[in-house]
Amino acid sequence: MFSVKLGTCCKNIKVADETLYVVTVRKDSLVQQKNCVTLNSRYETAKRVNKYLKEHNKLKYRVNMFASAYKFKGLGIRMIVKYMIKALKDTSFKFIIPDLWNCFIAFCKREEDNLN
Repeated sequence: MFSVKLGTCCKNIKVADETLYVVTVRKDSLVQQKNCVTLNSRYETAKRVNKYLKEHNKLKYRVNMFASAYKFKGLGIRMIVKYMIKALKDTSFKFIIPDLWNCFIAFCKREEDNLN
């Protein structure tokens, strides 16, 4: 959320050559955890990001909530369905078809990569 707020407030953004942020990836890190609590937290954060972007007229940068719901796939079909329904409620009508289409295309590309 910090980076989204920063990006909407800045007049100029420049890229630095040095590393400013590092993610530690290990078995027990938050990045690797795929449990219901962690994924729900990420989903709710994505929802807050979209609300903030809408308030600042920056909807072209919004998060695809269906892609966020798909991250629940490792927790079973019930969780996917639950969050897909939430995504339908949390997504503006005009974005539902394009967002679902983008998820479908991304899924097909992943499946194609798995076949090669």
